[in-house]
Amino acid sequence: MIIPAIDVQLINEHLTTHEGVLYKLRIYYYQTKNPNLKQIIQKQYMVMLDHVRVMLELLDPNRTKEVKLQPIQFEIVPSSLAGSTSEQDKPIAIEGRATAQNMANMNFMSALMMKNPNVKAIHKEMSLQQGKLQEVYSSFITRGFNQEPPMSSKEAQQTIINRHKYLLMD
Repeated sequence: MIIPAIDVQLINEHLTTHEGVLYKLRIYYYQTKNPNLKQIIQKQYMVMLDHVRVMLELLDPNRTKEVKLQPIQFEIVPSSLAGSTSEQDKPIAIEGRATAQNMANMNFMSALMMKNPNVKAIHKEMSLQQGKLQEVYSSFITRGFNQEPPMSSKEAQQTIINRHKYLLMD
């Protein structure tokens, strides 16, 4: 199936990005010590490989049917982490989360520009998968490194409400 040129160019850019991300994930997998983090990295790697498979199928000019992503099961990091964490596990987890967030943004923004309905829908789904990976990394970071985000205060939230409630007035 021939798809619009903009879709082809965006997919080409994504494939190039995937090449670098897959390389980086292989390095991170062997550098990390924690089995839970290894599992998350492996899951992200497998998701990225499936995204490559799908994009190559979408580019196939002889394709006659719709292409689908593999459904992905995401396990939440257990409340007690197996194994210990090394000094390098934290920056690897933070970078993995940033990579998932970047890929989610890239896929969603590209989907907004894509023209073919199947290509567009798949990239929205890829975005959601990467967003879920970002959540899994965040859960690992929170549990493994006591990195709870700080909570705001009632006063700070009320100040923002008061500052912007005029927007709702006629």
